[in-house]
Amino acid sequence: MTADLSEALLDLYVVSIEAHARDGDLSEAITLSLKDTESENAVIVRASIMALARLTNFWKNDVKLTGKIQPLLKHMADHRDESIRRQALIALGEAANFQPELLSELVRRAEAKNNHAIKTLEHFVLRNIEALKVRSDLAEILAPLSYIESNETAELDYILSDLVKDESCCNIVLEWFTQWAIHNCETLNSEDV
Repeated sequence: MTADLSEALLDLYVVSIEAHARDGDLSEAITLSLKDTESENAVIVRASIMALARLTNFWKNDVKLTGKIQPLLKHMADHRDESIRRQALIALGEAANFQPELLSELVRRAEAKNNHAIKTLEHFVLRNIEALKVRSDLAEILAPLSYIESNETAELDYILSDLVKDESCCNIVLEWFTQWAIHNCETLNSEDV
C-alpha cells in the first residue's frame, strides 16, 4: 500500500493507521508505522510520523512502545529532509502533551533558532499555558520564543497576555520582552514601534 504513497494520499494513510489502532489492533498499527519510517519515500516517512503522533494517546503509557517511539521522534527531528524534520517536531510537540520529558527536546531545538521548532514550541505553550504557569522553568521554556520575528506573533500575543494576568508571571514576561527586543531590534522599523 505505501510503496506509491503520494502527497494526496498522505492523510488517508494516517487515518487508516489510526483506524487499525481504534479497532483494537494497536500493535499492528504501531508496527506498520515504525516500519514505514525506514522508507526512502519522504512522504511515507512523514505519514508514518503523523500516524505515530496521532496514536500518542495509545502508546503514551506503554513503556516498551515509548522506548521505541520517543528515540525515533528525536532522531527524525534531526533528519536531513526538512519536511521529515518538521513533521517530527510536530509529533514531538503532540507527544510532549502526554510525556513532559519531551518538552526539553523542543526547547533544545528552539534554542538553536530552528524556526520550525520555535513555532512548534509556541503552539505547545499556547495549548498548555495553564499547566506551564506553575513550572519553575517557565522562563527557560519561553526564552527561545524571543527569536520569533515581529511579524509572526499572533499566538505569542495570546500567550503573553494570558501570562501577564498572573502576577507571579509578570517578571518572566518582562524579561521575555527584554530578550525579544534585543533579538528583534535590528528588524524593527519606526512603523512597528
